[in-house]
Amino acid sequence: MSDLEALPTEAERMKARGFVERSGMVVAGALPSGEMEKLGRPVTLSRAERVRLTSWADPGSWTDVGGNRRRVRPA
Repeated sequence: MSDLEALPTEAERMKARGFVERSGMVVAGALPSGEMEKLGRPVTLSRAERVRLTSWADPGSWTDVGGNRRRVRPA
Protein backbone atom coordinates (compact mmCIF):
# COMPACT_ATOMS: atom_id res chain seq x y z
CA MET A 1 0.00 0.00 0.00
CA SER A 2 2.91 2.36 0.64
CA ASP A 3 3.99 1.80 -2.95
CA LEU A 4 0.52 2.81 -4.14
CA GLU A 5 0.68 5.99 -2.07
CA ALA A 6 3.98 6.85 -3.78
CA LEU A 7 2.31 7.25 -7.18
CA PRO A 8 2.77 10.80 -8.52
CA THR A 9 -0.85 11.95 -8.83
CA GLU A 10 -3.95 11.60 -6.67
CA ALA A 11 -5.85 10.21 -9.67
CA GLU A 12 -3.32 7.38 -10.00
CA ARG A 13 -3.42 6.70 -6.25
CA MET A 14 -7.24 6.52 -6.30
CA LYS A 15 -7.17 4.19 -9.30
CA ALA A 16 -4.65 1.90 -7.56
CA ARG A 17 -6.68 1.83 -4.31
CA GLY A 18 -9.81 1.00 -6.31
CA PHE A 19 -8.00 -1.85 -7.99
CA VAL A 20 -7.10 -3.34 -4.59
CA GLU A 21 -10.65 -2.83 -3.27
CA ARG A 22 -12.19 -4.59 -6.28
CA SER A 23 -9.71 -7.47 -6.35
CA GLY A 24 -11.23 -10.85 -5.68
CA MET A 25 -8.02 -11.91 -3.98
CA VAL A 26 -5.15 -10.02 -2.39
CA VAL A 27 -1.87 -11.85 -1.84
CA ALA A 28 0.21 -10.41 0.98
CA GLY A 29 3.06 -11.63 3.08
CA ALA A 30 5.93 -10.49 5.28
CA LEU A 31 4.56 -6.99 5.83
CA PRO A 32 5.77 -4.56 8.48
CA SER A 33 3.26 -3.62 11.17
CA GLY A 34 3.04 -0.07 9.81
CA GLU A 35 1.59 -1.46 6.60
CA MET A 36 -1.32 -3.18 8.38
CA GLU A 37 -3.36 -0.01 8.92
CA LYS A 38 -2.95 0.95 5.26
CA LEU A 39 -3.83 -2.53 4.01
CA GLY A 40 -6.77 -2.66 6.42
CA ARG A 41 -8.53 0.22 4.66
CA PRO A 42 -9.42 -1.63 1.44
CA VAL A 43 -9.00 -5.21 2.76
CA THR A 44 -10.67 -6.63 5.86
CA LEU A 45 -8.15 -8.58 7.93
CA SER A 46 -8.73 -10.39 11.20
CA ARG A 47 -6.35 -9.82 14.10
CA ALA A 48 -4.91 -13.30 13.56
CA GLU A 49 -4.23 -12.51 9.89
CA ARG A 50 -2.49 -9.26 10.80
CA VAL A 51 -0.32 -11.03 13.38
CA ARG A 52 0.63 -13.76 10.91
CA LEU A 53 1.55 -11.30 8.13
CA THR A 54 3.75 -9.24 10.43
CA SER A 55 5.36 -12.34 11.98
CA TRP A 56 6.67 -13.34 8.56
CA ALA A 57 8.41 -9.97 8.19
CA ASP A 58 10.85 -10.69 11.02
CA PRO A 59 12.34 -14.19 10.78
CA GLY A 60 14.10 -13.94 14.14
CA SER A 61 17.64 -15.18 14.56
CA TRP A 62 19.45 -18.45 15.03
CA THR A 63 21.23 -19.31 18.23
CA ASP A 64 23.06 -22.36 19.50
CA VAL A 65 21.81 -23.22 22.97
CA GLY A 66 23.07 -26.40 24.58
CA GLY A 67 24.32 -27.75 21.27
CA ASN A 68 20.84 -27.63 19.75
CA ARG A 69 20.28 -25.09 17.06
CA ARG A 70 16.88 -23.47 17.43
CA ARG A 71 15.08 -20.48 16.07
CA VAL A 72 14.59 -17.55 18.42
CA ARG A 73 11.83 -15.02 17.80
CA PRO A 74 12.21 -11.47 19.10
CA ALA A 75 10.04 -10.65 22.11
